[in-house]
Amino acid sequence: MNARLILAVLLPFIACAAQWLLWDTLKPYVWFLFFPTAFFSAWIGGLIGGLASTVIGTLLVWYIFIPPAFSFTLDNPASAFSIVVFVFMGCLFAFFFARLQHSIRRTDEALATAKAANEKISQLYQKTLELDTLKSQFFANVSHELRTPLTLILAPLERRLLRPVSSGFSETERHETEIMLRNARLLYRHVTDLLDAAKLEAGRMTLAWTRLDLAHLARTVASHFESLAAERHINYSVTVPDVLMAEADGEKLQRMLINLLSNAFKFTPDGGAITLRLSEQNGNALIEVQDNGPGVPVTLRETIFERFRQGEADVQRRYGGTGLGLSIVKDFVELHGGTVMLCEAPGGGALFSVQLPLTAPAGTALGDAVPLDEVIDRQAVEELEVRAPTATLGEAQTTGADAPLVLVVEDNVDMNEFIAATLRPHYRVACAYDGCEGRDKALALHPDLILSDVMMPVLSGDEMVRALRRHPDMENVPIVMLTAKADDDLRVRLLKQGVQDYLNKPFSTEELLARIGGLIASRQRTVETLSRSAERLRRLAEVVEKIAAVRDLPSLMTIARRAVCELTGADGATLILREDGYCHYVDEDAISPLWKGQRFPLESCISGWAMLHAEAAVIEDIYADPRILYATYRPTFVKSLSMVPIGRETPVGAIGCYWAKRHKASTEELELQQALADAMSVGLVNLNLYQSMASARQAAEQSTASLKEAQRLAGIGNWVWDIQSDTHIWSEEIYHIYGRDPALPPAIYPEVQKYFTPESWVALSAAVERSLSEGVPYECDAELVRPPDCPCRWIAARGDATRDAHGNIINLHGTVQDITERKRVEQAHRESEERLAVIINSAMDGVISVNEQQRIRLFNPAAGQMFGLSTAEAIGQPLSRLIPERFHSAHESHIRNFAHTGMTARRMGVLGEISGMRANGEEFPIEASISQNTIAGKKLFTVILRDITERKQAENEIHRLNLDLEQRVTERTAELTAANRELDSFAYAVAHDLRAPLRAMSGFSQALREDYGGQLQGEAMVYLEQIGLASRKMSDLIDGLLTLSRSTRGGLQYEVVDISALSKRLLVELAQSDPERQVTIEVEAGLQARGDTRMIEVMMRNLLGNAWKYTAHMKEPNICVYAEERDNAHLFCVADNGAGFDMAHANRLFKPFQRLHRQEEFPGIGIGLATVQRIVDRHGGVIEARGEPGKGATFCFTLSDTPADLVRN
Repeated sequence: MNARLILAVLLPFIACAAQWLLWDTLKPYVWFLFFPTAFFSAWIGGLIGGLASTVIGTLLVWYIFIPPAFSFTLDNPASAFSIVVFVFMGCLFAFFFARLQHSIRRTDEALATAKAANEKISQLYQKTLELDTLKSQFFANVSHELRTPLTLILAPLERRLLRPVSSGFSETERHETEIMLRNARLLYRHVTDLLDAAKLEAGRMTLAWTRLDLAHLARTVASHFESLAAERHINYSVTVPDVLMAEADGEKLQRMLINLLSNAFKFTPDGGAITLRLSEQNGNALIEVQDNGPGVPVTLRETIFERFRQGEADVQRRYGGTGLGLSIVKDFVELHGGTVMLCEAPGGGALFSVQLPLTAPAGTALGDAVPLDEVIDRQAVEELEVRAPTATLGEAQTTGADAPLVLVVEDNVDMNEFIAATLRPHYRVACAYDGCEGRDKALALHPDLILSDVMMPVLSGDEMVRALRRHPDMENVPIVMLTAKADDDLRVRLLKQGVQDYLNKPFSTEELLARIGGLIASRQRTVETLSRSAERLRRLAEVVEKIAAVRDLPSLMTIARRAVCELTGADGATLILREDGYCHYVDEDAISPLWKGQRFPLESCISGWAMLHAEAAVIEDIYADPRILYATYRPTFVKSLSMVPIGRETPVGAIGCYWAKRHKASTEELELQQALADAMSVGLVNLNLYQSMASARQAAEQSTASLKEAQRLAGIGNWVWDIQSDTHIWSEEIYHIYGRDPALPPAIYPEVQKYFTPESWVALSAAVERSLSEGVPYECDAELVRPPDCPCRWIAARGDATRDAHGNIINLHGTVQDITERKRVEQAHRESEERLAVIINSAMDGVISVNEQQRIRLFNPAAGQMFGLSTAEAIGQPLSRLIPERFHSAHESHIRNFAHTGMTARRMGVLGEISGMRANGEEFPIEASISQNTIAGKKLFTVILRDITERKQAENEIHRLNLDLEQRVTERTAELTAANRELDSFAYAVAHDLRAPLRAMSGFSQALREDYGGQLQGEAMVYLEQIGLASRKMSDLIDGLLTLSRSTRGGLQYEVVDISALSKRLLVELAQSDPERQVTIEVEAGLQARGDTRMIEVMMRNLLGNAWKYTAHMKEPNICVYAEERDNAHLFCVADNGAGFDMAHANRLFKPFQRLHRQEEFPGIGIGLATVQRIVDRHGGVIEARGEPGKGATFCFTLSDTPADLVRN
């Protein structure tokens, strides 16, 4: 390679020398010899040589031959182009030949590999031929050697079965003999098939030609299958002629028929149909075997006759067999010079057709008839018979009910029974006969061990194992597999799938019992260990759950203290908390006292060491560990301990376990102790976080409630529709809007259609469908269907789509808002506009609207009548046309000032008297009000005009009359003032004149009672008492009249009155006047009002006196004075639980001398509440009364800061 590269590099120099010698001839073709040089350099030196030659050649030509010579400068651009072309072609040559050389090398390597492979294939072919020969010889030798002992096995077993059942030959022994005979015959048939296959393959199979009745042979062989057909309810028909003579080997034809019929019965289900037909056709015998089973796939019809080829090649085989039956049929038929074919039967299934010549080949010698082999007939039928199992789980067991349960899964009934009988003295046994049944029984019974075959129908053994291992409760059940396959790959696969062991068939019962016993014992030990661990973990989980839920430190300590000894089995435990550099031994649970309540520095105790180093401490001997001050432990029982920190990174405490005897804490004990410490760490954190979490939860609940309330107030509900699962989620408000029962699930789309009117649903469904298909948001107003007696209801439906990462729409979400009120407002607005137009057009005043340019935009009929213009004439005209010219500048100035003030309106008359001008030029007085509004960003001024020509005339007349009226009012006021003064004087005079005789009557009657009371006889004393009572009533009446009179006259002196203090004082006075009564009094503190102190005291005395009087007959009288807010008003209330009153008579309460109770029940004169009402009226307030007979009365009143007299003035 190096020589080729050197040659490639030298070629451009050789070409340069040659071209220099021939330059006079070659001029001006500077690249004449260098293109071939680049080509051959790439061919010789490959990629590197080609590139090197191209670079060298380019430099040589550029420097020597391209003008100007011996220079790297270029005078002609074409020279540069030629250089680029040469470099490109050189690189192309280099890359081309590099690829070509690479391809040549690969081709050579491939040829060498192919040659070696051909040689190896030839060697393997020769070896295969040798192996085939050796295999045939082996099968022939082995089969021949086996037939002799098999014959010696079959004959004694058949003779043994002829013996009757007796004490020397029990039923069990007979059953075992039948099993041995049945399986010996099966082995005999397989050996015969293997021997025949070996002879056929070696070409040493010969035919014993005889003359026989083929029809008789067919009937004889077919008769053996009649009982099997009846047992399986198979429609079995045999169609053969009476006689059909043929020259053939009878034993071979027997085997052929048995194999074909066995194959048909094997693959035909119960209740199916099988037909055997024999006929003569063109000098040949035609034998047809037809069934309606599953048939043979087209891909297997050519290979089904090959040796060892079976339709079921995997381990999930429904039927056994060696795969030689149909191969032997084909070989035997071809030895007879016939043919066999397989095709699909009419109606399904398989149809085997055999054509045999009826005569032997010319020159063939015919021998005597040979008897048929009855063993093969019986065995073929026995193999297909369905034998019910003789042992079940319910059979009497020789072991106790608590013995381990073994599940045997084996499709061969004899093998299943044998294994079950072997295990029954030691275990409880359950049996299953295919993988599916084994799986179901394992899941139902939960056996202690499963013993299973590999090759089984329905579900193979390895598939059953995979199915069981997918169930958590079957993960640890040991499984032992039985297999007759010497397949290491299968064994490895089974072990990977979770099989604990396997046994090869045949196996010894001792080995079977030993392996099962070992696995069950190991499982029991594992189960016991796991049970103890599970119980500890369960208890730990309970403790952790309690710790997580605890909300105070003492409870947390109690839970941890009780659990630590229980989980670890320690003799004592203590809980330590870290506090300001000390270890505080907070709590303990031990067989004798330790250090509860004491504090030690962190550096002085093992708990502090665990906290400082944030790791566990396990000390088997406290006297041998340098970290222990064993003097501290000498008074205690402690010999060993373990200490774990509470908190892995920053410990906040520790948990200690103590033992009275030397003990090293195990890994499990330490893990449990640490897990408890971790849980306690979380519990301590939870205690700190609980308060904030509770506050946050309360805030979240309030926020949720606020959101729900906001949705309720706004009438908005939200929804989500998951399209993939077709599930809908509604908020509570949507149920309310639609009127749907919240107990029902959300209505699905398009079920929700029933809530909408047909017109609304058309628009809404179109919007939803578009959102579903295109993913666009939508918003649509829709009207809901309502009962006839309910008002219509409207909603605003909004929605949008959500897409996944691939852009597919996965759900819709949105809101539903009740917009009924908005619709009503809009409708009202439209109606209002219509009414406004009607009002404006029918208004007696002129209404004119102008824009910012003072152009008329609205001109009602009244304005037209006022100015003598029609609406059409006025619209668009300047407003100045309606104003006299002398007012134009003032009008413009007024409009500008009004626009800048920001005022929205000025009422009628504020503008003063102005003048308008009619179309005929006549001026007239008008009154105007003006308003401004901004509509669509533009200002609009509206003026309401009123022609006041007639009013001006009337005002002049009214002014004259007012002057006369004012004079008359002045004179009348003076007269009323004098009359009021006289009325006051009269009232005091009457009171004085009436009281004088009353005092005389009262005084003399009292003196008469005191001086002569004992001398009065009969009714005289009663009359005297009536005189005194009447005097007192008259005095009270006079006082009431005076109070009533004063309450309506006189000036009010306003000041702050303490209602609470006043009420308490008056109630104390009432209690002192009647000390025997026990009344519950409630007076709200801080009640204050502004008013006349004297009058308010009179009012409260009357109200409280009323309450005191009318609760006289109650067992538990109660009087309350309080305030309440109602309709933005502050009310003072006096309530009692006394006699009350009927609200039907409430209008009589505040009238003078009106009473609702009899005098003998509650004495009084009937002017107290009338006085109260007049005092409240004078204070600008109102009073109301509520009551119910027998349940008391409540009087509530308000007081204004401004007297009613000033308000009226």
